[in-house]
Amino acid sequence: MALIQAGQVFVETATATIDISEDTGNSTSVDVRGKKVLGIIMPSAMTGSTFKLQFSLDDSTFKDVVNSGGTDQTFSFQANDVVSVDQSIYGILSAGYVRIDSAGTETADRDFTLILG
Repeated sequence: MALIQAGQVFVETATATIDISEDTGNSTSVDVRGKKVLGIIMPSAMTGSTFKLQFSLDDSTFKDVVNSGGTDQTFSFQANDVVSVDQSIYGILSAGYVRIDSAGTETADRDFTLILG
């Protein structure tokens, strides 16, 4: 975890990694410790062109996050993008563990930087 001062607000960062020796689509989990996931800095390369965030209370059983209408929420991105996370949908993520679920089968390890605040 790194602390970064943005204006007067401190944010933390955490890394979620897709380790292809373990899983080619799901990242390691991040315990957000009561912080909101404000954004995600994408890796410089990805096989998949979209991803979803998954949530768990116990760091074991992960579920896709859907909106109030039950629709899966996917993120589109390009390499090195900073993806903003809509708090009206993803505010619940501050209560547990979060991981990235890539829509593609990754061919190399990928690091995602979660911005927490």
